[in-house]
Amino acid sequence: MCAAESPAYPPVTIPGSELRTIAETHKDLPVRLFLAAGGAEPLMTPGVSFARTIAARNYVGLHWDGRVIEDERHAGVLPEFYNRGLRFLFSPD
Repeated sequence: MCAAESPAYPPVTIPGSELRTIAETHKDLPVRLFLAAGGAEPLMTPGVSFARTIAARNYVGLHWDGRVIEDERHAGVLPEFYNRGLRFLFSPD
């Protein structure tokens, strides 16, 4: 399980070459992942790009959800991020 609140998304910490290597060597990714970013977050673009990339790869076993929380910046997303993220990560689906 993983929850990432912007800007702590993998694109900020994992180079693109590593993400490509993972994609080339793995068809499955048994992970529950929740992403959240504030709509007023200056670094939101890398997170959205990461979400689109990982969704397009159609990994077997990947269950993910995410939210852009409008009119919020980095610290303002925390209450909704914790609430929605924990519910998603520990849901039985």
